[in-house]
Amino acid sequence: MKTIKLNFKAGTAVILGAAALMIILLSSCATKVPFQYSAEAPAARGTAKVKKNHNDNYVISIELTNLSEASRLVAPKTTYVVWMESGSRTAKNLGKIQSSSSMMSKTLKASFEAASAEKPTKIFITSEEDGNTFYPSSSIILTTNYF
Repeated sequence: MKTIKLNFKAGTAVILGAAALMIILLSSCATKVPFQYSAEAPAARGTAKVKKNHNDNYVISIELTNLSEASRLVAPKTTYVVWMESGSRTAKNLGKIQSSSSMMSKTLKASFEAASAEKPTKIFITSEEDGNTFYPSSSIILTTNYF
């Protein structure tokens, strides 16, 4: 049986290379945050994921299930709007989100993606009459904690 001796310098280089790779992989990971449960839409569940892209923008991806149509809420509206707060604590309209069901499943699903130059600290969804509104209504459907 042959024994293999590792050169100290080569072993150190391998360990340092592996550590550098782990740091790069961990720093490029997305932050994934669940939405809190809501009395407005108690069955709705979902997550918001924030990841920095190669242009130094923050990509916000949202996946939701069991989100009913906005017109079926207790206080009916026409659409859902995704908002984000950043360091300035002012809400920014990221766009409209639509819910739908697939042919194979009765689960209502919705997905949304947007990019922002600012890092979000909180993401929330409201029901609105107009998707192009500049200020969120008080009808918050889902919200994340601050991250």
